[in-house]
Amino acid sequence: MSLTTMRGAIAAYLQTGIGGQNPIPTLQQVYRAMPTWIDPKRWWQVPQDFPAGTVAFLHIAKRAEDRDSLPAIDGSKMIAYTVTIVLIYKYIVPTDSQATALEGDEWVDGLDECVEGICALIRADPNLGTAPVLLFSDPEVPGVIYDRFPGAVWQAGQDPGDLQLTADLPALDEDTPGELLAFQMLDFHAYEVITA
Repeated sequence: MSLTTMRGAIAAYLQTGIGGQNPIPTLQQVYRAMPTWIDPKRWWQVPQDFPAGTVAFLHIAKRAEDRDSLPAIDGSKMIAYTVTIVLIYKYIVPTDSQATALEGDEWVDGLDECVEGICALIRADPNLGTAPVLLFSDPEVPGVIYDRFPGAVWQAGQDPGDLQLTADLPALDEDTPGELLAFQMLDFHAYEVITA
C-alpha cells in the first residue's frame, strides 16, 4: 500500500457518488490531487434545472505510522492519513425572469446537498468500498471498488471530530461575471494496515 493507493481508493470511492443509484447532488468530478486546471467544458456543465456544479480534489496533509504487532518484520503497522476533500462549487447566477422568482440565497442548496451527500457516502461504508465483504450484506458482496483497491482502506471517517467542515465565504467570480464560487474543505482520517 502507499499514498498513491490510498489517494486512488478514496477518489475512486467518491467518484461512485457521481451518477449511479444515489448520486451526490452537483458533484461532477473528483481528482486525486489538486488539478493544474479544470476544463469547464467537461466538468462544469451545469444543468438547467439547478445551475450549479462541484469539482472535488483530495489533499493528504499528514501520514503517520504506529506499530500494531510484533515481530518487527512480519508484524503489522497502522498508517493514519489526514485527508481533506476540497470542494469547489460553482453556481451560475440567474439573470432572466427566473431570477425575479428567487430569494437570492438558493445557490447554497446545491452546496449543502453535495456536502451532505459526501458525508453520507463515507458513513455508509467505513472501508470506502475496498472491503472483500460488506458488513451485514446478505448475500455477501464485495465493496464497490474492491476489484481495483482490495483492502486498501481499513477504516475512514470514524474518528472523533471526523467529517469536519471548514468553509470560506462565497465570492462572485471576478473572471466570469454571473458566477458564484464557494470553497469548502471536509476533513477526516483514513487508515490502512500493512505488514512490516
